[in-house]
Amino acid sequence: MEPMESFDFRPKLCKAILTSGLSLPEVAHKAGLSHACVSNYLKGKTDIYTKNLVKLLEALEITIKLKS
Repeated sequence: MEPMESFDFRPKLCKAILTSGLSLPEVAHKAGLSHACVSNYLKGKTDIYTKNLVKLLEALEITIKLKS
């Protein structure tokens, strides 16, 4: 099996947050994450665990389709 291609979700998440009508703290709370965790990820200061990325996507009601 070949490794998955890397993808940076930051720009799409920033756009989704802006168009969601929610503030960053509201999105973080809805995802069950701290504001600092989400902010640091979006600023590129830290990476994000997959489970936390999934929580953010769910909070924003975003689905992704992976190529098989």
